[in-house]
Amino acid sequence: VFPPKPLPWSQRLGILSFEPLSIPPTVLVATMAQFGLHARAGMMCAAWAPRSVQAQDGFVRLSPPETADAAEFEFGLQCLQQALQAFAPQDTGQSKQ
Repeated sequence: VFPPKPLPWSQRLGILSFEPLSIPPTVLVATMAQFGLHARAGMMCAAWAPRSVQAQDGFVRLSPPETADAAEFEFGLQCLQQALQAFAPQDTGQSKQ
């Protein structure tokens, strides 16, 4: 999640930026859209910003409206979890020898 050391609440924007570690941001955003949550992915308007923190593929950015309530945040979290789970390694139950 960026920035790693968040600013005080009074100095923040209503944007959550993060780098998914297991899949490209564009793939995660496209998958979240299938679950009903729309987000942005990529290098942003300031391409130097993601690169300055070694996020070579850019960020995922979520920007809920100021009127968002707890249920909407829960829905967003569920969409994100479902999208990440769709790409999680599957446990086949077979051990490798």
